[in-house]
Amino acid sequence: MPSSAAALDRLDAVLEGARLWGVELDPAYRVAAVTVEVAPERHPTAGEGRGDDRLQLLLHPVADVHASLRRSTPEGQVVETFGVEQLAAIVDRFDGPVLSGPLFDLPEPGPGAWGPQFSLEGRSKALDGRAHAVTFHVDDGRGRVFDLRLTFDDVVVRDAAGDEIEFTSP
Repeated sequence: MPSSAAALDRLDAVLEGARLWGVELDPAYRVAAVTVEVAPERHPTAGEGRGDDRLQLLLHPVADVHASLRRSTPEGQVVETFGVEQLAAIVDRFDGPVLSGPLFDLPEPGPGAWGPQFSLEGRSKALDGRAHAVTFHVDDGRGRVFDLRLTFDDVVVRDAAGDEIEFTSP
């Protein structure tokens, strides 16, 4: 069953100001794992004495992937290409950037919005995996910018212990 718009709105609020620690994508299983550390007061189990504010978002099935890694040089902007297996290392280079929303269901970037071409682009031929989208925008303030957009149908949220957290309408 796809995630509801209300559940994604609630998750968006939880993720405001979170640190992005990792993104991995398994194209064979069409699953993306996103690791974030949320502000303690925004954690969905706030007040329960967790001690670890990390969450893992499992997005599935993933259908479309668009990414752009750009850096400014004296000659202009350079778009770096990379493979899906390098995605985790690319995110790691930004050392836990802070996210700001909204993250979910933004429109697909128009031609040229993220540079003259994408660094990484993939589209599934399957019909599912397009009910929702998540977009991460990361800027290191020193001329490097990373944007990632994934389309998916459902998201499972787990706490640091691996327990699933339900995101339903408030």
